Amino acid sequence: MSLSKPWRLPAAERRTEKPEGDAGGGTGRRAAASAAEAAADRAGEARWPLPLAGLSLGGAGLSAYLWQAKVGGTELICGPLGDCVTVNASVFSEVMGVPVALLGMLMYLALAGVLLVVWRRPDSGLANYGFALALAGTLFSLYLTGLEAFVIGAYCVWCLTSWILITGITWQWGRMLRRTARNAH
Repeated sequence: MSLSKPWRLPAAERRTEKPEGDAGGGTGRRAAASAAEAAADRAGEARWPLPLAGLSLGGAGLSAYLWQAKVGGTELICGPLGDCVTVNASVFSEVMGVPVALLGMLMYLALAGVLLVVWRRPDSGLANYGFALALAGTLFSLYLTGLEAFVIGAYCVWCLTSWILITGITWQWGRMLRRTARNAH
């Protein structure tokens, strides 16, 4: 049974005989209904990048805030749930002198750009590259979260939010790539 359409029977289980009183038009109606379902599937597949692009832009905004706080452009507000200042001032908040928050912002903007291209041109081939970038961002964010827990000894709520955000983007992107590949066969 199809996981994407649990209400549809597999082809082997569908009725093959014509209903009484059907002068041959039933097959055409079934074919039209199947074509309409396939078009709806393609339309759903074509729209999937848009919410992820919106989440990516949100991640870019969050990273831009952390970057501005890192360079002294704005005050970092963390609230009672963490110690963002300690995390953002640690030696681990930079890679070769470049703030991690700037790298995160650039990654999120690149993801949003790739997602918009994939939305407009689904067969552009960029979807796999964008997924690879999102997966790399997820793994790097997981590494940074581990540093917060086991080395720095402090948590940044904004950093954890970014980790959850990029993990969600990566998970959903992978699901959509898998669904698209399954529907192509």
